Amino acid sequence: MKRLRGWQLERELTTGKKPTLEKGGSTSKLATALLSLWAHGKISAVTCRWLAECATLDGCQHPEICTLAKAGGHGLYEGNIHRDILTNFVKDVFVPDPMEVTVRCLNTKTLKKGEAVFLPHMMFSQLATLNNFNQLFPLEDLERFWTLAEQTGDERLQGHPMKVQNWKKFTVPLFLHGDGVQYASTNSLMVYSWGSLMTCFSSLQSKFLISCFPKTATCKETWDDIMKEVTWSFRPLLAGTHPTHDSAGKPLKKGSPFFEKKGKPLASGYKAVL
Repeated sequence: MKRLRGWQLERELTTGKKPTLEKGGSTSKLATALLSLWAHGKISAVTCRWLAECATLDGCQHPEICTLAKAGGHGLYEGNIHRDILTNFVKDVFVPDPMEVTVRCLNTKTLKKGEAVFLPHMMFSQLATLNNFNQLFPLEDLERFWTLAEQTGDERLQGHPMKVQNWKKFTVPLFLHGDGVQYASTNSLMVYSWGSLMTCFSSLQSKFLISCFPKTATCKETWDDIMKEVTWSFRPLLAGTHPTHDSAGKPLKKGSPFFEKKGKPLASGYKAVL
């Protein structure tokens, strides 16, 4: 078979049957990498599309790559490329609203200030509805991970509450990370994030923000107030179900943003543990 290159391949791709992005189909590792670089600001939408087009000219006909390549009318309208990528790849992505937490902090006008906290159990539950949930939390490798972990003889696994029936197949190991990040010449942010210990992405690409707060406004009680809610959010992850009580231990009442889902599974039987 004659191998097509350059303009001949481009003609076949544009005049022949155009591939479509099938929902639920296998994902392209190249498309995932390009989209990840774009999402993290490493490359522009224009560059992302151009690289995808180069891949198609080399013979790649994966539906996701072809969809990327034809963004913005195959690059003719660069101003529409960003919009088309969002339409085709981000339209079903929904980030839960952050929880407003009143924290004590250093402030010349008031000692209290509202802080947004992205609750881990809400994010985990929402991510479970996405097609690439298995990429973020490789579910097929869970049993092997825990089997190897047990072989190390780690005392922390002995009598752990996660160890119920089929726990190895349905428990996702997580990490929690906190570090300071400079954002001004005289100030920095303390940032907490979480993610999966098992993922096809780098740790930077697989982190999910919990909360951040400027160091100059932080007092010794600031993170105590925030972590009270974060700790409460990690408990439903271990249970695998949405909470039935608030962080103060009181039953959820109507009007609470967590009331409708109370007691329901977080992610089709999957749970997570630090």
